[in-house]
Amino acid sequence: NTQATFLAPGLHMYLTARDSVVLNFNPFMAFNPDPKSEYNDQLTRATNM
Repeated sequence: NTQATFLAPGLHMYLTARDSVVLNFNPFMAFNPDPKSEYNDQLTRATNM
């Protein structure tokens, strides 16, 4: 079942679009700052993922 995954909407978007992927789609992830300020530096956040 291809609709049973959280990737299905994005996969459908890529497979049905007829435009250039490079110019029209730019997926990204954003993270909220940690409430503890000492955990907000890049190395600590990367290791805590």
